[in-house]
Amino acid sequence: MRSLRVYNILPVLILTVFLSCSSYSELVIEYKLTIPKEKGYYFRDSENNTKRNNLNIISTKYLVKVRGSKPESKIMNIAVDETLKGNYAEAEILFNELTDIVNDGSVENNLGVLFETEKKHKKAMIMYINALIKSPENIIFRSNFLSFICQNRYMN
Repeated sequence: MRSLRVYNILPVLILTVFLSCSSYSELVIEYKLTIPKEKGYYFRDSENNTKRNNLNIISTKYLVKVRGSKPESKIMNIAVDETLKGNYAEAEILFNELTDIVNDGSVENNLGVLFETEKKHKKAMIMYINALIKSPENIIFRSNFLSFICQNRYMN
């Protein structure tokens, strides 16, 4: 009798955990790193061994999408979709609506990716740090932040 109660509750717990989980959407960002010619440094193409002073760097960032039927989940997912479409102003407005509601760092992470895409590096840095403060164990937030730091170490 006692074990029957546990089995009745177990599917509800599994469904609750599944619906509250997040998924991630990839956004590819391309940077152009240019070294001034007067520095004397250059990149070499491996194919034809020519000298260049610029290098294209491609980075993949991860935006958080939330499963669930709550209004904030729907707003978050619409904002992520707008970011992926390139509608950054609309996405920023939607993310800002969620900053006081969602406290797991996902909004800050998504704003960090958005600002990085728009080349607003100071705002992106602040958002990535805030996401890590709210959720220091999140590997995706850490990955986005570390790749941002590595790529922007040499940027202007």
